[in-house]
Amino acid sequence: MTGFTDSDPRRAAGYSNAALGAWMTGDIDGAVGLIETAAHQWNKSEDWIAELDISLAATGTAFHLMLAARHGEVFTRLRRAKLFALCRGAAAITKTIAQRLTKAPEAKRSTMPDDSVAALESAFGPNCAEIEICKRMMTNEDACGSPCELNFLGDRWSDEARRTPPEIRPLVDAAYLTAGLHRLPPMQQTGLYETLPTNREDFA
Repeated sequence: MTGFTDSDPRRAAGYSNAALGAWMTGDIDGAVGLIETAAHQWNKSEDWIAELDISLAATGTAFHLMLAARHGEVFTRLRRAKLFALCRGAAAITKTIAQRLTKAPEAKRSTMPDDSVAALESAFGPNCAEIEICKRMMTNEDACGSPCELNFLGDRWSDEARRTPPEIRPLVDAAYLTAGLHRLPPMQQTGLYETLPTNREDFA
């Protein structure tokens, strides 16, 4: 993926989504390699966040700017913590794909690890549709509800992007791109993850 630095979060999103695409087309070996690379890239993204120069100029209202001027170190630490949470939430989606991808064919049901659920809720809120879909991906159940009943991150991506400082956009875009594939109609409505193959024999 040219054009991005080695720790750019968009590299992680690209590999994660490419892994899901490879899985859907039956390239299991390719999907496993891509998802492992994606997980590694999310770890590198935390280095990107740690080194990020976080501006306080776009903190918000005049009141917030005044607080930022008086307590700049605290504001910077809190904002960086939110970015770490966002990164870990997106990484949890990648982790769930990896766990479902490598799940043994005979394993009928499993649960989504609590740490992944907590990471997603911390990043995107407890009512995020992607959390429910990831849970159902692990249990082989159909996706919940109809599209109009689900609160997808893509519905708020544009608003989130508009109020995000340019230096933070790579992470915000990466997180929402990683979650965004769950907006595809087949994943919403037909229990796609239940029928995704887990080995080459499924294509025979």
